[in-house]
Amino acid sequence: METLGHPQISLADAPVDDEFIGLMRKNGATYTTTLALYTSFTDVSAWMRRLRAADHRKVVSSDVYDRYLSTEGARDYHAFFGVFPPENLGHAKANAHRLFDVGIPVLAGTDTGATGVLLGVASQVELELLVEAGLTPAQALRTTTVTRQGPWDARATSAPSSQTNSRISWCWTLTR
Repeated sequence: METLGHPQISLADAPVDDEFIGLMRKNGATYTTTLALYTSFTDVSAWMRRLRAADHRKVVSSDVYDRYLSTEGARDYHAFFGVFPPENLGHAKANAHRLFDVGIPVLAGTDTGATGVLLGVASQVELELLVEAGLTPAQALRTTTVTRQGPWDARATSAPSSQTNSRISWCWTLTR
C-alpha cells in the first residue's frame, strides 16, 4: 500500500485527473490530507483565530496563539515558511473530495506538530476542513477510522474506545 501526502507529491497544485486516479487505484494508494498545514501556510493569523475558537478545552496556552497572532509572529512565520496560495488550498480541498468520491481511501492527516499545526486542536479542525471540502460530517469522521483489509476494502472501525468516542464527538460538533 502506498500513501500520498504532501511530502511525496503535491495534490494542491492542480485538480487531480483520471490518469492520476487510475494510477492510485493500480498501486493501491491512499491519500492522507494535510489541509490543516496548508491552511496555516495560507494565513497563519486566520488559522490561529480558528484554532483558538475551536479550542473549547483550552488545551493550547493563550500565549501560543498570541505569538502567532502578533504582527511580528505572523510576519516571521510567513517569512520562514512562505505563503501557500489560496487557490492551491482550494485545489487541495477539491482533490480530497474528488478522491473520496471515486473511492480512493482518504485519511485525515494534519501534520500536527509542524510549526503552526497545534497538537490537540488541529486534528479536530482538519475534520471541519474536510466538511468544507464537500464531505459530509459522517464521511469526514470515516477518514479518521479507515483501515485497509486489502485492495479497496476500506471500512470504518467500530470498536469502542475513548479515541472512537472523541471522533464521534468531533463529528457531532461538525453537525451542530
